[in-house]
Amino acid sequence: MEHQTHEGRPRPDEPLTIDVGGIVYPVEDPVVSGRQVLDIAGKHPIEEFIVYWLGRDNVLQDLGLDRPVHLHEDRIAKFFVFEANRSYRFELDGKREDWGAPMITEATLLKLADVGQDYGVVVHEKDTPPRLLKRGEAVDLTRPGIERFHVEPVIVVTVVNEENGADFPLEGVRETKLAELFTAMYVELKVARHANDRLRCEQGGGDVFGFAALTLGQYLDAGHCRCHVWLFVGGTGGASCR
Repeated sequence: MEHQTHEGRPRPDEPLTIDVGGIVYPVEDPVVSGRQVLDIAGKHPIEEFIVYWLGRDNVLQDLGLDRPVHLHEDRIAKFFVFEANRSYRFELDGKREDWGAPMITEATLLKLADVGQDYGVVVHEKDTPPRLLKRGEAVDLTRPGIERFHVEPVIVVTVVNEENGADFPLEGVRETKLAELFTAMYVELKVARHANDRLRCEQGGGDVFGFAALTLGQYLDAGHCRCHVWLFVGGTGGASCR
C-alpha cells in the first residue's frame, strides 16, 4: 500500500524513482535536472541528447539540461529522451506537443494521454476521414502539417466464425465505418469475400452487411446488435444474446 498524503503525492520519506522511456530508476535527490536525468539513464555525451518531461497535466515539456523537476510532486516522474537536434510537433486531444523522434507509436500516444488499452488513438489526416490506429502502429511526424490525434474508448465487436467455432475481436470507435470493420474481418479470416457470405447479429439474427455505410456509433445508437457479437456463416443458425 502506498504511503501518500491526502493530495495523492508521495510522503517525503518514500523512495523516489523516475521513469525514462519506460525504464524506472531509483534516485536519491528529490530535485533533478535534465542533465541529471540523462546521466542516470546513461545517455552520454549529455549535450547530444534532449529530454522531455511529462508534466502533471500530461503536456510534454522540453526540460533542457538545467531546469529542475521536483519529484515530490509526482509518485513517478516520467521523461522521454532522444538523441536528436530537432523536434517534431503534433496535437493530442487538443494540446500541442513536441516530440524528439520522427516517428511516434500508438502505444506511446496512449501513454502520453494517460489512458489504458481500453482506449484507442484516432488520427486526423489531411483529406481523409479520421481512422483508428492499429495496435502498435507508428505514425510519421515528418510529413507536412501537424499530425492531430485524439483518444476515445474502443468499441469491441466479437466475430464468431460458425464454420469452425473460432472467434476474434474487431476494434473500432464511434467514427469507424462498418465497411472498414468488414475489411478487417476478412483479413482476420484470411478469406476473400463472396456474394453468398452472411454476417448476422447474434441477437435476433439480423443482417449486418446491409449497414456498411453507417459508422459504428450510428449503428449502435440505432439499437442494432447491443451484444456486439456478429456471426459469420455460410448458412443459417446462431445463438441467443447472453
